[in-house]
Amino acid sequence: MEDKLEKILLYETYKEMLTLNMQDVFEQYYYSDLSLREIGENNNISFQAVRDALKKAEKTLTELEEKLQVVKLKNEIQELQEYISTDNMDIEELKNKIRGLGEN
Repeated sequence: MEDKLEKILLYETYKEMLTLNMQDVFEQYYYSDLSLREIGENNNISFQAVRDALKKAEKTLTELEEKLQVVKLKNEIQELQEYISTDNMDIEELKNKIRGLGEN
């Protein structure tokens, strides 16, 4: 389940970088929960073509995140926002957390 959510989060971040065909296959598979065979039948394409489009989309999304790290940075910013809202926030620790954004 976590892997599926990660892929959807990557998709929501980078979907404009995929072809329309890859977007369509990804959405049918992950959002509509259709099987590869059902997607192929609905679109008059082979099972293999659907599988290839989905795998290429997943690979592209992963590669984009490895290079750009937008999702990672969003998560780090969200953690910072949560930390700022706590009662025991330490200014020096906050400064260190801000300096460390995007590292690793």
